Amino acid sequence: MKKDSKGTQLASHQFSTHKRYSQRPDDQKVISAPKKALTFRSWLKQFKDEDSSYGDLANDAFSDDSWSGYTAKSLAKSMKRYGACSGAWQTFREAVRDYSASEGLTKSQRYNLVVGITQDYPEPTSY
Repeated sequence: MKKDSKGTQLASHQFSTHKRYSQRPDDQKVISAPKKALTFRSWLKQFKDEDSSYGDLANDAFSDDSWSGYTAKSLAKSMKRYGACSGAWQTFREAVRDYSASEGLTKSQRYNLVVGITQDYPEPTSY
């Protein structure tokens, strides 16, 4: 086997004749995989049985057999179908904002989620 100027053995195949076997560039960094965002359903589940507005929302959502989806939009459809009160909608919108911020969504993703929910499910009017 050939050796370089420092006496380190070089690989015998053509692609590594100028590289030492055991040396790794100092600028290589190990990059961990990005955190996978929770679904809205999984995120909301952490509040179940909690004495808070999010706890009330979670308890209502998980007791609703018709909510089988994983997204905020799927819960909104269920809420609309069953005529949720304005307080529930307000809490839901706050939860969507908190979810989108806590799960590392980009600014654009947060905007699309919040605006989409607001446009598709506007504030109910009270008389």
